[in-house]
Amino acid sequence: MCWLIAQVIPILPQIVSTGYQFEVLNGLLATKGAWYPDFQINRIGEYLLRGLWAFLAGAVVFIIWFFFFAAFVVCAVLALAALGNSGGEDMVGAGVTVAVGIGILLMALLAVVATPAALGAGLTCDLAAGLNVSWMMDFVAKMWLKIILASLFLTIVSLGIVVLTCGLGLLVVFPIASYMATHFYYQFYVAYLAGGGRPLPSQGDAIQAVLA
Repeated sequence: MCWLIAQVIPILPQIVSTGYQFEVLNGLLATKGAWYPDFQINRIGEYLLRGLWAFLAGAVVFIIWFFFFAAFVVCAVLALAALGNSGGEDMVGAGVTVAVGIGILLMALLAVVATPAALGAGLTCDLAAGLNVSWMMDFVAKMWLKIILASLFLTIVSLGIVVLTCGLGLLVVFPIASYMATHFYYQFYVAYLAGGGRPLPSQGDAIQAVLA
């Protein structure tokens, strides 16, 4: 429902949907993957607040990342221009390939770093917990490969559905993708804890259930 409304009203419905995703995540953690809490209209305010923490954590990470990405783009353009002026057409082609490769790596870095930030803020309802650099780095060190593989899977499946349905699949992809992302968050966090990660001070008894 939130994603359908989001086609008319931007941002706010997505934040509510994100907050509900973290309510679902708490339910999954508390029951070891057995329970999806129902969406309750009378709790939209709580979903909005919870989603806002995750949104802000992701926004902070994106803004910091964007400065590095913009600096890279400027440097790449200047370097390619210099190569073009020197007459090295072959070098320009190689430079473009390298620049595209680095750009893809930087986008992968964004996904890897934004995941623990949103996860931490959404689970704890605390922006500071989500942006705890020590916890984020520990999470990234243990989970970076799983995050990249999950992001690739989600992107490829979503794009495949949209292309095969000539764009009509967008109405279905976003709600389904949000549930898939929630379950990925659940698997990431459980795997992180199983690998010796530090538990977050989550609301409720969800973490105790996972550690039991």
